[in-house]
Amino acid sequence: MIDHYYVTHAQLLALRNVVAFIVQTMPEEQKESVLQVFEKIC
Repeated sequence: MIDHYYVTHAQLLALRNVVAFIVQTMPEEQKESVLQVFEKIC
């Protein structure tokens, strides 16, 4: 049970890092819309 939690948590952190990297490489206009969507999800 605990192992599954840590695996899921690690996957979420990795996903967040990937999203952050993609957002950094985007143009400013796209960045704002992506951040708005991200805030609604979180």
